[in-house]
Amino acid sequence: MIERACVRSVERYLLCKNGVKMPDLIEKNLQASAWMKAALAAHAGDIAFGRLASSVIWSNATDANEVLLVPLDPKQLAAEINANPFPLLLGHDPGRPLGKMVAAEVFENPTGEVFVAAVLGFYENDPRLGFSDLGLDPAAKVSSPETLPSLPSELRFGLAADPREVELASLNELAGEAPIPVDVQERSNNAAEASTTFVTVSMLLMALVWNPFVTTFANEASKDAYAAVKNWLKKLTARFAERRNSLVEVQSFHGSCCISFMFRGDDVARQYKAHEGLAEAAARAAHLVGQMQAARLAPVRLVYEFHASDDLWYPSFAELSDGRLVSDDATLIAVEKLPHGLSLGINRASLPEPNDL
Repeated sequence: MIERACVRSVERYLLCKNGVKMPDLIEKNLQASAWMKAALAAHAGDIAFGRLASSVIWSNATDANEVLLVPLDPKQLAAEINANPFPLLLGHDPGRPLGKMVAAEVFENPTGEVFVAAVLGFYENDPRLGFSDLGLDPAAKVSSPETLPSLPSELRFGLAADPREVELASLNELAGEAPIPVDVQERSNNAAEASTTFVTVSMLLMALVWNPFVTTFANEASKDAYAAVKNWLKKLTARFAERRNSLVEVQSFHGSCCISFMFRGDDVARQYKAHEGLAEAAARAAHLVGQMQAARLAPVRLVYEFHASDDLWYPSFAELSDGRLVSDDATLIAVEKLPHGLSLGINRASLPEPNDL
């Protein structure tokens, strides 16, 4: 697997080889041109996208030292896209979806260029599908659970980042301070330059829904364990808030739906406010997933952002199993002009599958 985490990231920048722009590679190859025409026609009816486009997402372009700019197996890349479409993101921000790569194929020109051509689907549907259109109220009050079981003894968390953005020593130090064993994973966002600090924390949802004022346990040790997790997470987000352009994604699963809470920016006081509302937000998220599943909407991803103006976590978007995006945020998706090239973000190792609530 190239990556098994909830979100595969895509960072936009121009890839060239010997001065040849990558989109020209398709036009120069009769097989690639024919495949692209057929693939675009095959996906013309996809209800999730407002626009389809063609692009080259990988080539065997190298740097000055003849090292591949994007070191991966093109056949494996194409196979995984065809089996499970890759998200297109603004930068490598999982909270800023643009669309998906829905089909891909490997080609080679007589002059030696090997490349992966792909069909890109962009979320440009108008009007956009909103939560209210589905009869859902994401801000509805939900009670925190009155009781929770003890945290599993075999439980492990995940912590992933690009070592160009975050020193592995810092990640290992944070992992060592955690009350639960943490698996540290290297991730490559393949950005042209490291301009952000993006960290993903993978953990159990029931550790997030714990409300110290409501939830009870069979013993004091369980309460202490939940409190320790909460304090560790609070410390982690505050530490990264001290860096510029920081983004900490706290990621969990409820059933088959991946739920993410995005901690953004360098305002530590804002981060603390976000933590104060996290337990309630996690409970609302689990409730919303249940409502959507009951309505046979089958969400596979749900992303929350914290709105400091009203001290509220609110779902930025939900992705349904049929690929459609549900969002009440009119400014969420800012589709820009199709770039000349794309590079894929790759985890060198996969995050562990999070446990369910």
